[in-house]
Amino acid sequence: MKAYCELREEAASMEKEQVGKMRENLEKLSATYLLLEKRYKSTVEKLQTETNELRKVNEELKEQCDHLRLVNVDRAGNADQTCKLQDEMEVLKAQLLMQEEKHMEDVALLKKQHSDELQRYKVLLQNAKLASTSIERVNGTSLENEEETVDKSGGIKKRKLFYEDRDTLIDIS
Repeated sequence: MKAYCELREEAASMEKEQVGKMRENLEKLSATYLLLEKRYKSTVEKLQTETNELRKVNEELKEQCDHLRLVNVDRAGNADQTCKLQDEMEVLKAQLLMQEEKHMEDVALLKKQHSDELQRYKVLLQNAKLASTSIERVNGTSLENEEETVDKSGGIKKRKLFYEDRDTLIDIS
């Protein structure tokens, strides 16, 4: 009987270690998820700022083109200069369109990467929670923070297997 008790105590202590490690992993995953979300938001803000700046540059270039057209019309007579200015304007417009297109591709790529990372961490969190729950059910032992309640009508025992500490943040870097 004593050997059985020792084996049960040893199994319980090993289970507590496993649950502690799984809890640490869950906390690390949660912290990583929050960090990635912050990075995503800051990147999106930077890209939005860059988009606004590109729009301002676009407006300025349009104003310069309009001004150059007026100057050229005032001078009237220099067809070569007009063609060159128009060619420059077309080149500038093409460059601007290419920059905007690249910017939009970058934004789309970042959004896809973010959603992929979020999905990956959600799956990891779910797997870790499922593993934690299944280990506790299989071993059938109680933890330090276990609470038992008895349903008055049926006499069924319900247990809270662990306590989630949502206030403590852990730096995993």
